[in-house]
Amino acid sequence: MAILGLALPQVYGTSWGMLQEALLGEVAIAAMLTIAAAKMVATAFTLQSGGSGGVFGPTLFVGGMIGGVVGQVGQMLAPGIVTQPHAYIMVGMAAFFAGVANAPLGVLLMVCEITGGYNLIAPLLLVSVLAILFSRGYSIFPSQVPDKFHSPAHLGDVTFNVLEDIRVESVYHPVERMPVFPHNMKLSQLPQWVRDVDVHMVLVSDKRGRLIGYLPGDTLRSIPEGGAMASLVILFDIMERYHPVQSDTDLFHALRQLRRYHQKALPVEGPDGRPLGCILADDIMDAYTEEVFRKSEMDKEDD
Repeated sequence: MAILGLALPQVYGTSWGMLQEALLGEVAIAAMLTIAAAKMVATAFTLQSGGSGGVFGPTLFVGGMIGGVVGQVGQMLAPGIVTQPHAYIMVGMAAFFAGVANAPLGVLLMVCEITGGYNLIAPLLLVSVLAILFSRGYSIFPSQVPDKFHSPAHLGDVTFNVLEDIRVESVYHPVERMPVFPHNMKLSQLPQWVRDVDVHMVLVSDKRGRLIGYLPGDTLRSIPEGGAMASLVILFDIMERYHPVQSDTDLFHALRQLRRYHQKALPVEGPDGRPLGCILADDIMDAYTEEVFRKSEMDKEDD
C-alpha cells in the first residue's frame, strides 16, 4: 500500500478531487484507467488486511473513472453522437454501484440529487439494469439478503403474531380452588390424588400463607410414593418459584414468560391476585395452531 501510494497518491482518501477534475475534462483516458485500477487494488488490500475503510466511496470513484473513459472514447469514435462525454462519469458511478450493490433505485436518486435534474434518468435506468443482469449473484455486501422478507430487521413487518390476539383466560386450565400446601411439607405427606393426570399444578405457601412457589403436574407424578428420600425432602426443595401470569395477558407474553423461567407451566392469577388455575406450554402451542388454521381457512374463503 505504501509503494502504491507513493507512486499514485490519488488512491489515498476518497479521491473526490480527481473525480471533480474528470468531470471538468481535465483527466486523460490513460490516467483514469490507471487510477481506477490502482483504486481497486488499494481498496482490496485495505479491506483484506483488516484496515479501516469502506466500499461506497471507492465504488463510486471506480465507476466514475470507467464511465469517463467510455465517454471520452465514445466522443473520439462518434463525436456527433457523444456530445457530452463528462455525463458518462455520472452514469458510470450509478451503473457500477447499482451492479455491485444490487441497489439501482438508491443510485438513481443520488445522481438526480447531484446533477439537480432528471435528464439522465433514461440512461441511468438502462445501464443499471444491464449492470445488475451481468453482475447477478455478486455483491460488495456479503451479508445482503435478497429482499426485506429475508431480513431480520423487517421481520415484524411481514410476520403476523397471532398469539397477541389471544388471551390467557381463553385457554388456561381453570381450577375452582387451587390446592395449596405448606413449604415444609415432606414429599411422603403429599396425598395420593396429586399424582392424578387431571392435576396440572399445586401451589406452595410459606408459614405466613403467602404463595412462594408451585409444583407442575409432571413433577408431582415423578415423586416416589415411598422410600427414605420422600421422608427427607420437603416441597421447598423441589418447587418452582412463584411467577404467575395474569389472566388478561396475551399468549405471546405468556410464552415469553415461560421461556424466561424455563418452565412448561405457569400459575394464572385474576385481576384481584387470586389464583385461578394454570396454563401449559402445550396449551399455547395448541391455541397457536388452531388460530393459524382458522385464519388460513378464512383466507381461502376470501379467495
